[in-house]
Amino acid sequence: MVRLLVTSGSELGMKDGDNSPLIAAANNGHPNVVDYLAVKGNSVDTAGSEGWTALHVAAENGSLDLVRVLMKHGANPDYRNRAGKTPKQIAEEKGHKALVQIMEAARHQ
Repeated sequence: MVRLLVTSGSELGMKDGDNSPLIAAANNGHPNVVDYLAVKGNSVDTAGSEGWTALHVAAENGSLDLVRVLMKHGANPDYRNRAGKTPKQIAEEKGHKALVQIMEAARHQ
């Protein structure tokens, strides 16, 4: 469906209320869609009104696949939301150690 929208000329970088299509795909646990949208030029660091990026969402939900895809596309693990929290801090608070390790490893590349 996403490919069909892109090939028909739809603008997938637009926001719908608080969510970009990329954040919506992350919220719904679709790493393949997130990857496709990032390849097509959607910023992985676009934030909603509360400052949450797709990486914040993935960290909150403990989604290893989403974090890997987002980090592959250069997502910023130090991006602070309006509450001042980074995706890495959220992953730490939720006990998602593997996600923290991925974010820390990406920082040293």
